[in-house]
Amino acid sequence: MAFLIAILAAWQFLPSIAPLAAQFRVFNRFFIGSPLGVVDRIGALLAGSPLYPMALPLLGVTIRDAVIGIVIGVAFGALVGLLLSASPLGANVFRPFIATLSAVPRIAFIPIVVVIAGPTSQSSIIVSALVVFFATFFNAFEGGRSVKPELLDNVYLLGARPFESMMRVRLPFVLAWTVVALPAAAGFGLVGTVVTQVLTGVPGIGQLLITSMQAADATTTIALAILLGALGLGLTGIATLLRRTLLFWWVEGAAS
Repeated sequence: MAFLIAILAAWQFLPSIAPLAAQFRVFNRFFIGSPLGVVDRIGALLAGSPLYPMALPLLGVTIRDAVIGIVIGVAFGALVGLLLSASPLGANVFRPFIATLSAVPRIAFIPIVVVIAGPTSQSSIIVSALVVFFATFFNAFEGGRSVKPELLDNVYLLGARPFESMMRVRLPFVLAWTVVALPAAAGFGLVGTVVTQVLTGVPGIGQLLITSMQAADATTTIALAILLGALGLGLTGIATLLRRTLLFWWVEGAAS
């Protein structure tokens, strides 16, 4: 708290020193605003004002697109990871292609998605799902591959078929490793959604962000960044709570 208070005090008062403001942009009020101004601007964005549109509807759009993309990306990442971990041939064929696509900067997918889906919320959802898919797939795949061969041999000796061993033995490992990736996936999904909105003008907080940046409005830009940070913390916190709730059995099993 002392460190935070010191940062806020420096942010508020140091730009008032003329030599500092003239010498360094980081101390120029035009470029960095002020804490009190940012708080006022957040209030104006949340409540709405004649000068600034209400941000809550656009924040709701961003949350909706991010959550839908996260759910789709996690589901497909876990499913593909499960299938490829259970099929050595499939893993040898498809994993190099997935790894290659994963190495491509995510921002390169956005123009392709926008050309296909148009500058709509669908583009934000698709990009978010793609980003989360790659973040989830490798966890799910390694989770399925972490099953000990001795355990699979025992299952086969007991008469289980490949599909049964996949669903009863590999699936719990895949789900556990997928749930572990949920907090990171939530952050990645939000980033994918906002970046798409910034680059394409799709309605959402990203649209307000690019508008304030083009107007050189530092106070609004920082206020929107703080709102996005709070949103990211909220999504990550929910994902962490889900991980703790869903993995209680895994932790107990590991401890025993």
